[in-house]
Amino acid sequence: AVVSTQSGHYGREQITRLSCHEKEAMWFYLMASYGEIYGSVLSVVSMFGLFLYLLTSSDSGSLIIDTLASNGDNEPPVTQRIFWALVEGGCASSLLAAGGQSALVAIQTASIVAAFPYTLILNILCVSIYIALVQESRNETDPDYDPPAFSIGLLDFVTTWQPRLMKETLKNVFLGPYNCGKCLARINHSKHPFVWQITLSMLLIGLPVFYAIEIQLGIPGSSSIAWTCYLGFVFYVTGARVLLRQACRIPGNLIAGRLYLFSSFTPICN
Repeated sequence: AVVSTQSGHYGREQITRLSCHEKEAMWFYLMASYGEIYGSVLSVVSMFGLFLYLLTSSDSGSLIIDTLASNGDNEPPVTQRIFWALVEGGCASSLLAAGGQSALVAIQTASIVAAFPYTLILNILCVSIYIALVQESRNETDPDYDPPAFSIGLLDFVTTWQPRLMKETLKNVFLGPYNCGKCLARINHSKHPFVWQITLSMLLIGLPVFYAIEIQLGIPGSSSIAWTCYLGFVFYVTGARVLLRQACRIPGNLIAGRLYLFSSFTPICN
């Protein structure tokens, strides 16, 4: 839909309403709005850029698959890489030929859903890199600085077979407030950790309990109470984490610890 208008001393101009056209043609109509000559040039340049983007994306994906298929070889065979690129293109073409536009939308939706968990992982990695860089710079500027050494890694319960570590990990999955209460009692030099254990247990159990009340009994507002209980648990354990870091002289970030706890309390309790 092209409408001609008179715009003062600038002469006649054309206003293009892109929503009147199909999605595949909108980009070319947008380029055509720059004039016949510039529009044609920009259309060719944009198509070439899109071709390079698809080519490099396919090349990167083929390299990853080829590396995995070669047992982690950093320089896999080129012919095998070409084979995987052709297989990827064949699979995509088959899906488009079988399902048409609906198949393309389904693939796009599946890729977005599959990539969402990695967004959280990337955020955690950004914080981890920042912490590592801060410690490294402190090692260079302060020769007397003794960084904390951890005897247990975060994924040791998966990568190594240690029955005791596996037992503690399962305990933290199902009985997270138990160890947190013991830690708080030890920090506060108390022999009775049950006060903290009961408080943390009530806050954590409140999440599924109040959700079940709203779903089964239909009482409105119960989900808000459920999330309030979980946020209370997060803030409580974050405070314990801060006290533990201060007692052991371990550098850390309050906001990062709170985000970790909000996503998963098991590694923090571990």
